[in-house]
Amino acid sequence: RGDDIPKVLVFSVEGYFLYSWNDTVEMPHGIFVLNTATDSSVWITDVGSGKYGHTVKQYSPSGKLLQVLGTPDYKEIWLSGENGTGIGQFKIPHSVTVDPFGRVWVADRDNRRIQVFDKVTGEWLGAWSSCFLEDGPYSVRYCQTVLLQPCNYINKSE
Repeated sequence: RGDDIPKVLVFSVEGYFLYSWNDTVEMPHGIFVLNTATDSSVWITDVGSGKYGHTVKQYSPSGKLLQVLGTPDYKEIWLSGENGTGIGQFKIPHSVTVDPFGRVWVADRDNRRIQVFDKVTGEWLGAWSSCFLEDGPYSVRYCQTVLLQPCNYINKSE
C-alpha cells in the first residue's frame, strides 16, 4: 500500500521481472487476464477508497488504461456509475472475469451481487442479488463448457 509502491508487476514466463505500473491503480484486488486471438487485456478490480477505488479497469498488456467501470472521478472511455449501491456502482468489487460472449462479470461483494456489463460499450446488462443475503460473492469465474451463476443456477454455454 502507498502511492509510490508499484501495484502491478509483470513477469516473463520464465519468471523475470519485466515492468510495473501504478498510475491509475490504488488497491488492486482481483485480476483477470484475457488472452484470445482477437483481444489481449488485463482486467483489475480496485478496492481503494480514493478517486481510483471501487472500480473495475481494463488495461492493455503494457499497462495503458483502456476502460473504467464504476467512477466519474477519472476520464473514462465509458462510464457506468460510481461508488455506491445503484446500477453500475460498486462497493468492494472483489473479482472480475470476461466470457467469450463479451460480457464482463463482476463480483460486487459489499453490495452482495454479481453485475454484468458489455465489454465493448460498458452497458449494464443485469445483476443477481437476491441469493446473497448474508455475505456477498467473493469470486466469479467462467468455464468454457458450463457457466455457474449465482443462486446455484447452471447454464450450459453454446
